[in-house]
Amino acid sequence: MVEYHTSVDFCLDALAGKWKVLILSHLSAGQRRLTDILALTPGLSRRVLIRELRELEADAVVTRLDFDEKPPRVEYELSEHGKALEPIIHAMHEWGLDHIRHLQENQELDMLTAESIDALHDSLQDTLQNNPEAREVLAADGIHEAS
Repeated sequence: MVEYHTSVDFCLDALAGKWKVLILSHLSAGQRRLTDILALTPGLSRRVLIRELRELEADAVVTRLDFDEKPPRVEYELSEHGKALEPIIHAMHEWGLDHIRHLQENQELDMLTAESIDALHDSLQDTLQNNPEAREVLAADGIHEAS
């Protein structure tokens, strides 16, 4: 049995791993199907996504919605308990942006040069052009492709 010394230990254990906070970030925009989350999270495999969602569901952070349809449809959303994490996720997003600016101002962040930002933009545009699921998810969220 894992021994926790603080509530932060317990929180970190529940949200541990590379993908859980990103998954929660996507779910903070509303209900998502597995394919939606996969389309929004390059590098995340279906197997790992399912494992992470099951763990989040077991911790009552995520709710699985099974629709009685043919073919079967399953969606996930933040539970009422999980919605309490939304301000934390938003704060992490804001801190990340501030941290990038801080490192740029102090010239400690070499990876975000104009060329790398342009390359990232081109990569994201290619992903959108070649991934109709990603386009559909972004359109459903009211996010339009940049030209």
